[in-house]
Amino acid sequence: MEAVRPLVSSVGLKNVPVRHRRSSHWPGRTGPLLVVFGAVGGEFGDGGRAVVGASPCLMRWSEEFGLMKHLPFYRDRVAESYFWILGVWFEPRYSTERLLISKLFNLMTVIDDIYDAYGTIEELQLFTNQIQRWDFQNVDGLPEYMQIFLNAFTSFMTEIEEELKKKGTLHHRHYIIELFKPFVRANFQDAVWTNTGYKPTFEEYLNVSLVTTGYPLLISASLCIMAKDLSKDTLDWLLSVPKIVKASSMLFRLVDDLFSSEFEQQRKHLDSSLQICMRDEGIKEQEAVAKLKSMVDKAWKDINKEWLSSLPSRKHLNLLALNYTRMAEVIYKYGDSYTNPDGHMKENITLLLVHPMED
Repeated sequence: MEAVRPLVSSVGLKNVPVRHRRSSHWPGRTGPLLVVFGAVGGEFGDGGRAVVGASPCLMRWSEEFGLMKHLPFYRDRVAESYFWILGVWFEPRYSTERLLISKLFNLMTVIDDIYDAYGTIEELQLFTNQIQRWDFQNVDGLPEYMQIFLNAFTSFMTEIEEELKKKGTLHHRHYIIELFKPFVRANFQDAVWTNTGYKPTFEEYLNVSLVTTGYPLLISASLCIMAKDLSKDTLDWLLSVPKIVKASSMLFRLVDDLFSSEFEQQRKHLDSSLQICMRDEGIKEQEAVAKLKSMVDKAWKDINKEWLSSLPSRKHLNLLALNYTRMAEVIYKYGDSYTNPDGHMKENITLLLVHPMED
């Protein structure tokens, strides 16, 4: 039976060959969507006031830490990330959580760009070690651009702690931290492979690239921020990367690679799943594409199976994973709309927030 696909990756932008290069990486795009995002008005309706208020809030937050000003390699995707998260949590009661996860999404984008587009291996090793120790006091040995990022990141973590305290779930902070560390380690492994010229096997690539999608972090951290009644067993289960989260990450990675492959390979970059599949199995591109599409269908079947058979206590996580998966297909259906958002992404944001459906 064909997998049900409720809708039609990634945070992942891959390596710019040299430091300080930006214009060729994101051609023709710096501000148009922020203009659209800032233009969101009251026509979204009373039920959307929280959404309307989010646009200036997120833009002020981005400007406050000067990420675009001081980190010229960084993709500023405030509008795009908020649209992505809005597709996961649209309910007005989650307005605070939606803002927090949108900020996390943007900070993960900065990390992705640091590892893929800017940092040297020596700098990335220092940064990775700093995150694994979770030490943000002794940062003098880090380059200035990393210190600027950590200033924004520590402020964000303070916001998270304040929100968790309000809910009586401050113990969730530990799990968010432990979810964050593998994301950084995986990005470092990707950078090492790229810079040393190592050719990972298909299995090695998937093990690392599923984590660099950011979905194991985003999905589970979303639950930690949103939920009030998670048991220790459930929280520990999140750290194991549940099957539905793996399936969602797999779908995101494969769809990202299928639609981004040609653009990505124009730059110094680790081979995508398509190239690695062709190399490992000695098959032609058309056969590799068919194999990856079959893997996408299997991922949807795994998601459906987990959704239908899960315990009531796991429904919240499964719904998050399902909605994150839907949004991955929306973002990548016509190419990488996160990296190159001026087409379908801009149209979607405009239709949803600026000119929504009228009665």
